[in-house]
Amino acid sequence: MSYKKSRLCVLVMLYSFCILCFRSTTIQTPIIVHGYIDRMNPAVILIESHQEQLIVADDEMPFGSKEGMWVDVAVHYQSYQVLAINPHKTNKEQIKVNLLQRQLQKQSY
Repeated sequence: MSYKKSRLCVLVMLYSFCILCFRSTTIQTPIIVHGYIDRMNPAVILIESHQEQLIVADDEMPFGSKEGMWVDVAVHYQSYQVLAINPHKTNKEQIKVNLLQRQLQKQSY
């Protein structure tokens, strides 16, 4: 009886593993990355994590997008979709830039 239970358990585990593997390849879960708006008209977005740049029409950009802002970008295999402006990341990076500029000014005096 225990042989049948262990065999059944192994079969259930294999079946579950196969379903999990199949499901993970069929469901297209996007990866969210940050992009920097380098230029507008058309928008050029730099994706540092992928070492790529995207050229996006202005009408496909989130409302209020400007140069110097950071946006969230969904990556679906080789296609990208700009989702929204990321004000938290924009502010965080602007603080870093301001700090570096102050340090450079102090060094130049």
